Amino acid sequence: MKRINSNLLKFLGIFSALSAVVVLFIFKFWPLFFQNSIYYCQSFLSGSLINIPPIFHTLIFTTAFFLFVAILIKIFLVLAQGYRFKRNLNIHLPIEKKLSLILEELDLKDKVKLAVDNKPFAFCLGIRNPVIYISTKTVKIMKKSELKAILLHEKYHLQKRDGMIMLIASLTKLVFPFFPLISDLIERYKLEREVKADKEVVSIAGKGTLVSVLTKLLTFPNVPMLTASAIADSETVESRIKSILYKQDLKLKYKKINVFISLTSLVLFTLFLVIPVQATELNIDNKNTMMVCVNDKDCVIRCRENTHLINQKIDSSYRQNISYPFTPVK
Repeated sequence: MKRINSNLLKFLGIFSALSAVVVLFIFKFWPLFFQNSIYYCQSFLSGSLINIPPIFHTLIFTTAFFLFVAILIKIFLVLAQGYRFKRNLNIHLPIEKKLSLILEELDLKDKVKLAVDNKPFAFCLGIRNPVIYISTKTVKIMKKSELKAILLHEKYHLQKRDGMIMLIASLTKLVFPFFPLISDLIERYKLEREVKADKEVVSIAGKGTLVSVLTKLLTFPNVPMLTASAIADSETVESRIKSILYKQDLKLKYKKINVFISLTSLVLFTLFLVIPVQATELNIDNKNTMMVCVNDKDCVIRCRENTHLINQKIDSSYRQNISYPFTPVK
């Protein structure tokens, strides 16, 4: 029985939890944006009326629309980047004998594609059927033992499906910008996955071989790929070399500002969701008005009395009283 990757569960859990919070928030408060007037009946207020300018509704919808479109564009660009890069790869067939022998040894014969390119790279890319891509330049400049080390590293990413996890993590970061702690979690994950893949290589091919590979790749420009798992990840490679040579534990600290913003957002959303609210919609002269009351006994009684008084003043031909039980009032 295969164990489910803990990082996959972590990012799926974060995405699901934040999605649920946002959906519940929208469901609870969305009707308020359709009102021309809102009466807030609270214990410290004696029926305050807030008149909402007509342009307010337009601003709310416009902001929400552009925010939604911006998120969709960002998601599209992330997916398009991977697709375009994959499509532009010039796949070379057949695979050179030097590489073919290593693939047979590591049981990767159908999982590796050789790309004609003057830049050295090797990365694992794909969601449903991930594949390892390695350039002809990499095969040319690396010894057989170094090629084996590279493929061992990428095989680890292939088996752990790190490409799919990185895609989910990146989309979560784009969809929930108010929770910047996700950026720190992604950086931590990227470093941890590379260190674990390095340890796998060291246990089989040896420390010296891996350091030699990373040192060679450092002399060439990096090939940026947001969702790919690459051995020459420019953001982690130098730290990994130090970790291999000096056995240093690499731990990334969470940024205080990201922790503060994320916790503040979470607390605010939670407060808005747990505070019980009773709201009654009235239609006065074909204009929507809403009575909103927090779940306080005196407040609820006052709110209901005000609603009754208002209803008695309305012509019966215009009377329409619909309750919105956002949260039960006891």
